[in-house]
Amino acid sequence: MKYLKKINNEIIYPYNIDNLKKDYPNTSFPENLTEFVLINFNIFSVEQITVPFDYTKNYTEGIPNYIEGKYYQNWIEEDATTEQINERLNGQWNIIRSMRNEYLQQCDWTQLSDSPLSESKKSEWSIYRQALRDVTLQEDPFNIVWPTKPE
Repeated sequence: MKYLKKINNEIIYPYNIDNLKKDYPNTSFPENLTEFVLINFNIFSVEQITVPFDYTKNYTEGIPNYIEGKYYQNWIEEDATTEQINERLNGQWNIIRSMRNEYLQQCDWTQLSDSPLSESKKSEWSIYRQALRDVTLQEDPFNIVWPTKPE
Protein backbone atom coordinates (compact mmCIF):
# COMPACT_ATOMS: atom_id res chain seq x y z
CA MET A 1 0.00 0.00 0.00
CA LYS A 2 1.23 3.48 -0.83
CA TYR A 3 0.44 6.53 1.24
CA LEU A 4 0.80 10.28 1.16
CA LYS A 5 0.95 12.83 3.94
CA LYS A 6 -0.82 16.13 3.61
CA ILE A 7 0.46 19.13 5.56
CA ASN A 8 -1.63 22.23 4.86
CA ASN A 9 -1.69 22.19 1.05
CA GLU A 10 1.64 20.39 0.65
CA ILE A 11 1.69 16.70 -0.25
CA ILE A 12 4.56 14.44 0.77
CA TYR A 13 4.62 11.44 -1.52
CA PRO A 14 5.52 8.67 -1.33
CA TYR A 15 5.02 8.25 2.39
CA ASN A 16 4.97 5.01 4.39
CA ILE A 17 4.26 3.69 7.87
CA ASP A 18 7.97 3.78 8.78
CA ASN A 19 7.94 7.52 8.00
CA LEU A 20 4.93 7.91 10.28
CA LYS A 21 6.69 6.15 13.16
CA LYS A 22 9.81 8.29 12.66
CA ASP A 23 7.72 11.48 12.54
CA TYR A 24 6.00 10.51 15.81
CA PRO A 25 8.63 8.57 17.80
CA ASN A 26 6.80 9.00 21.14
CA THR A 27 3.51 7.64 19.82
CA SER A 28 2.43 4.06 20.26
CA PHE A 29 0.55 2.87 17.18
CA PRO A 30 -1.81 -0.09 16.99
CA GLU A 31 -0.60 -3.10 15.02
CA ASN A 32 -3.30 -2.60 12.39
CA LEU A 33 -3.48 1.00 11.32
CA THR A 34 -6.98 1.80 10.10
CA GLU A 35 -7.89 4.58 7.70
CA PHE A 36 -9.39 6.42 10.69
CA VAL A 37 -6.08 6.34 12.61
CA LEU A 38 -4.11 7.39 9.55
CA ILE A 39 -6.42 10.29 8.73
CA ASN A 40 -5.84 11.67 12.24
CA PHE A 41 -2.17 12.05 11.24
CA ASN A 42 -3.08 13.45 7.80
CA ILE A 43 -1.98 10.22 6.13
CA PHE A 44 -4.06 9.00 3.19
CA SER A 45 -3.88 5.78 1.22
CA VAL A 46 -3.24 6.02 -2.51
CA GLU A 47 -5.14 3.70 -4.83
CA GLN A 48 -2.73 1.96 -7.19
CA ILE A 49 -3.25 2.47 -10.90
CA THR A 50 -1.59 0.13 -13.39
CA VAL A 51 1.15 1.82 -15.37
CA PRO A 52 -0.18 2.37 -18.89
CA PHE A 53 1.72 0.60 -21.63
CA ASP A 54 2.72 2.19 -24.88
CA TYR A 55 6.23 1.40 -26.05
CA THR A 56 6.44 4.84 -27.67
CA LYS A 57 5.98 6.57 -24.30
CA ASN A 58 7.85 6.90 -21.00
CA TYR A 59 5.90 6.97 -17.74
CA THR A 60 6.94 8.52 -14.45
CA GLU A 61 4.96 8.61 -11.25
CA GLY A 62 3.63 12.01 -10.28
CA ILE A 63 1.78 13.39 -7.27
CA PRO A 64 -1.47 11.43 -6.78
CA ASN A 65 -4.74 12.90 -8.03
CA TYR A 66 -7.59 13.57 -5.61
CA ILE A 67 -10.84 12.41 -7.19
CA GLU A 68 -14.19 12.10 -5.41
CA GLY A 69 -12.71 11.72 -1.94
CA LYS A 70 -9.81 9.38 -2.80
CA TYR A 71 -6.22 9.72 -3.91
CA TYR A 72 -5.18 7.85 -7.04
CA GLN A 73 -1.72 7.12 -8.35
CA ASN A 74 -0.85 9.42 -11.23
CA TRP A 75 1.30 8.49 -14.23
CA ILE A 76 2.86 11.25 -16.31
CA GLU A 77 3.35 10.37 -19.95
CA GLU A 78 6.12 11.68 -22.20
CA ASP A 79 7.22 10.68 -25.67
CA ALA A 80 10.07 8.18 -25.74
CA THR A 81 13.12 8.95 -27.84
CA THR A 82 13.66 7.16 -31.12
CA GLU A 83 16.52 5.23 -29.48
CA GLN A 84 14.26 4.08 -26.62
CA ILE A 85 11.53 3.01 -29.02
CA ASN A 86 13.97 1.07 -31.19
CA GLU A 87 15.50 -0.58 -28.11
CA ARG A 88 12.05 -1.68 -26.91
CA LEU A 89 11.08 -2.95 -30.35
CA ASN A 90 14.34 -4.89 -30.74
CA GLY A 91 13.98 -6.37 -27.27
CA GLN A 92 10.42 -7.48 -27.96
CA TRP A 93 11.38 -8.97 -31.34
CA ASN A 94 14.09 -10.96 -29.55
CA ILE A 95 11.46 -12.33 -27.16
CA ILE A 96 9.14 -13.19 -30.06
CA ARG A 97 11.93 -14.96 -31.96
CA SER A 98 12.85 -16.94 -28.88
CA MET A 99 9.23 -18.01 -28.33
CA ARG A 100 8.85 -18.85 -32.02
CA ASN A 101 12.01 -20.95 -31.97
CA GLU A 102 10.76 -22.83 -28.91
CA TYR A 103 7.42 -23.55 -30.60
CA LEU A 104 9.23 -24.77 -33.72
CA GLN A 105 11.52 -26.99 -31.68
CA GLN A 106 8.56 -28.52 -29.88
CA CYS A 107 7.10 -29.73 -33.16
CA ASP A 108 10.25 -30.66 -35.09
CA TRP A 109 9.33 -34.32 -34.65
CA THR A 110 6.24 -33.85 -36.85
CA GLN A 111 8.41 -33.43 -39.94
CA LEU A 112 10.71 -36.41 -39.47
CA SER A 113 10.45 -39.26 -41.97
CA ASP A 114 9.60 -41.74 -39.22
CA SER A 115 6.90 -39.54 -37.66
CA PRO A 116 3.73 -41.52 -36.84
CA LEU A 117 1.56 -38.80 -38.44
CA SER A 118 -0.42 -39.27 -41.62
CA GLU A 119 0.61 -37.23 -44.66
CA SER A 120 -2.37 -34.88 -44.20
CA LYS A 121 -1.44 -34.28 -40.53
CA LYS A 122 2.19 -33.73 -41.53
CA SER A 123 0.95 -31.17 -44.02
CA GLU A 124 -1.08 -29.37 -41.31
CA TRP A 125 2.00 -29.23 -39.10
CA SER A 126 4.12 -28.02 -42.00
CA ILE A 127 1.68 -25.15 -42.62
CA TYR A 128 1.68 -24.33 -38.91
CA ARG A 129 5.48 -24.30 -38.84
CA GLN A 130 5.61 -21.95 -41.81
CA ALA A 131 3.13 -19.65 -40.08
CA LEU A 132 5.42 -19.66 -37.02
CA ARG A 133 8.38 -18.68 -39.20
CA ASP A 134 6.26 -15.87 -40.70
CA VAL A 135 5.37 -14.42 -37.28
CA THR A 136 8.30 -12.02 -37.56
CA LEU A 137 6.74 -10.52 -40.70
CA GLN A 138 4.02 -8.93 -38.56
CA GLU A 139 4.44 -5.22 -37.89
CA ASP A 140 3.90 -4.94 -34.12
CA PRO A 141 5.85 -7.29 -31.85
CA PHE A 142 3.65 -6.25 -28.91
CA ASN A 143 0.49 -7.54 -30.65
CA ILE A 144 1.53 -10.81 -32.25
CA VAL A 145 -1.16 -13.08 -33.65
CA TRP A 146 0.15 -16.59 -33.15
CA PRO A 147 -0.97 -19.39 -35.48
CA THR A 148 -3.18 -22.12 -34.08
CA LYS A 149 -1.39 -25.36 -33.34
CA PRO A 150 -2.86 -28.42 -35.10
CA GLU A 151 -4.50 -31.09 -32.99
